[in-house]
Amino acid sequence: NGAIDGFPVRVYVNGTYKGLYNWTIPKCDWMVGMNSANTNHVLLSAEFNDNGDVTYQNNPCNFNTIWDGSEDYFSVEIGKNSDKLATSINNIIISLKYNDQPVFERVLDIQSAIDYFIFQEIILGTDGLAKNMLLATYDMNKWYLSAYDMDSTFDLDWNGQILGYYDSDMPGAPYNNKFSALLSYIRNNYHDAYVERYTELRKSVLSYSSIIEEFEKYISIFGEDVYIQDTAIYPDIPSVVDNTLPSLRNFVRDRLEYLDNKYGVVI
Repeated sequence: NGAIDGFPVRVYVNGTYKGLYNWTIPKCDWMVGMNSANTNHVLLSAEFNDNGDVTYQNNPCNFNTIWDGSEDYFSVEIGKNSDKLATSINNIIISLKYNDQPVFERVLDIQSAIDYFIFQEIILGTDGLAKNMLLATYDMNKWYLSAYDMDSTFDLDWNGQILGYYDSDMPGAPYNNKFSALLSYIRNNYHDAYVERYTELRKSVLSYSSIIEEFEKYISIFGEDVYIQDTAIYPDIPSVVDNTLPSLRNFVRDRLEYLDNKYGVVI
């Protein structure tokens, strides 16, 4: 369905336990329902964050600068880099530059964009507003967004530090990308649709109980004692004492309550 999936595994090397890891599918054609032999099936991954630095605010991953095909900005995960591919992505960028909404809606699936940013907002995906964004096309005309990586989520930084930002507004701190023209355009031009969809998802897959259930199901594969054993092997992992299932429950509760109040949504 266009997103990574995986499951935990216990790793032993020559009989010595090395800890708990995650066996995860790659950014492959199977993940996004593509046929790699079809030249119109392409998956890109955004690779650049501006990190709030105005020096870097103008770049293709912010959809405000023409892409020249450089994989410093978009890496081609499925398909081949080409002038045709660059032109297809630049159609999105040009439509934003000239506020051409009919073209914008023809070259980008608006529903997937709204869903993408709602997801990043709810999970506090601080590394997902530009870098780690996946873009998929099946006809080299219309593009769809999907999430990848997601290590900096649910109030944790990439290295496991707890941030304490349940009440942050996207794209402010601690989000790593501040100048996305795509995010600004979606929020400014599709505000009502955004709030309507937010409300719909909050009553279903992004409800408090639904989110927490996913974490509980994942932990129950091995049981909490195995996770504790893992922290005993690697005691220097940041936040091992404070980053617990109860603390996660508290963050999700506080984050959802904050966003509900922000959008005037009553669940």
